[in-house]
Amino acid sequence: MEVVGKMVTRKTTLKKKIKSKTFPLWAVENPEEYGMTTKDLNKAWQKLVDTGQAWQLQGWYGRNASAMIEAGILHPPKKKTKANQFDYYGNKIFK
Repeated sequence: MEVVGKMVTRKTTLKKKIKSKTFPLWAVENPEEYGMTTKDLNKAWQKLVDTGQAWQLQGWYGRNASAMIEAGILHPPKKKTKANQFDYYGNKIFK
């Protein structure tokens, strides 16, 4: 990555990826390492829920996503797709 006159760090690169919704999955595992704010972290988790990836990855992702939805931190996906119809436990998200 070449930038003239401006230093680019992993932190700023990650923030740009989150803003454009192309963040790496590992960012939700260790957000403090990359200086993610709570708002950034919630956006990243919401993206996992919206795309259904939270239910297809290791159990830790699905359990955390389910708990965050139950706690009201995240909301269920707005659009129904084949990948996001059921949560980690097999419960229907859409009625």
